[in-house]
Amino acid sequence: MKTKNILYALLAMVMIISSCKKEVVIEQTDGILPSSFMVEIPSSISYSPASAKLSSVNVVPLHGDTIYEMLRAFVNVGDQAAQITHNIIQAINTNNLSQPMSFSFTGDDGNTKDVAIVNGTNYDYEMTISDAGNNALQVFWNTNSGNGVEGFSILNIYEIDHNNGIQFTNTLIRIDYSEVTTAYDKEMLVQITGWPMSGTNDIDNLKMFVGKTSSGILDIYGNSNHPTAIIVDTTHQDGFEWAFRAHSDAGLNIAVAEVGLPTTTHSINTDIFSNFSIYNVLQTEVHSYWDPFVATGQITQAQVDSIIDLYLVNAEAPGFFAAGQGFVKAGTAPIIGASGYNFLESRMNSMNLLPYIPSDINALTINWQ
Repeated sequence: MKTKNILYALLAMVMIISSCKKEVVIEQTDGILPSSFMVEIPSSISYSPASAKLSSVNVVPLHGDTIYEMLRAFVNVGDQAAQITHNIIQAINTNNLSQPMSFSFTGDDGNTKDVAIVNGTNYDYEMTISDAGNNALQVFWNTNSGNGVEGFSILNIYEIDHNNGIQFTNTLIRIDYSEVTTAYDKEMLVQITGWPMSGTNDIDNLKMFVGKTSSGILDIYGNSNHPTAIIVDTTHQDGFEWAFRAHSDAGLNIAVAEVGLPTTTHSINTDIFSNFSIYNVLQTEVHSYWDPFVATGQITQAQVDSIIDLYLVNAEAPGFFAAGQGFVKAGTAPIIGASGYNFLESRMNSMNLLPYIPSDINALTINWQ
């Protein structure tokens, strides 16, 4: 079973991304830099693998709730990525910059980082941070809309801090952020490409959308790409994507989510939660392991069915989550007295949000502007 390796890979990813953050809190600013550039995600649907209990992943075949726990880890990766740009902007914002200008500072890696803020062409302002002429961060934003900030940023993991390692030379993170949207109070799109892969099951690309309403309801969907991933069947060639959709109540800090496991080469997204639901995929994987024993008479089909019933009991969609508790339950059976969960499940069914086309995420690219 390779799932523990996926969780460890996610832990490494979160640790590297977190090391790029500058923890600076800005109460308010009169400068031209935006004071906010991300949508915060409730802990019920976002958690760091550093605090996860990994004992359950030793079970073979895989428990469905472990897949759901990894979903929350994937969301956390996107959440941490968004905080990088947000916190760098906040750190620079302590200077209350009020006009286009250029200056330099010394980064954590001891290198000189050059900052240039100019009036933009397609946006009000553009900011570039570079290291020896190489782009480390670009931010493009509008502030004169009257309704809030909108813009996007692109970050290079290596150039922002060489301590992260030269293997991150081609790793780019893009955050699109808007407070000027008709569907949500604010929304963001997180994209990561070129994450260095060192082993089976590693993640290389990720794309995640987060929209938050004025009432504190979040809609989240996206894909993480694992081109060499295997679950049980070691002959699997096309990798997997964890494709997900989730709805969360920030006030109650609860969430409802659904996961599909399509291959990285799959070219449509309309069947991800049916043909490629976690239950169906894991059921196929379990059969790939046990069916040869059925063919040789070492185990009966009824026994295999019992194994599937036992190990996939938590794989029925959707999954329910709460802050401090994590995974609560799976399946459509109601949670007694949980009107918040019922609302989120109803929202999931009525909105029917779809993740991205897997093959598109497998081929995802980010380009400097």
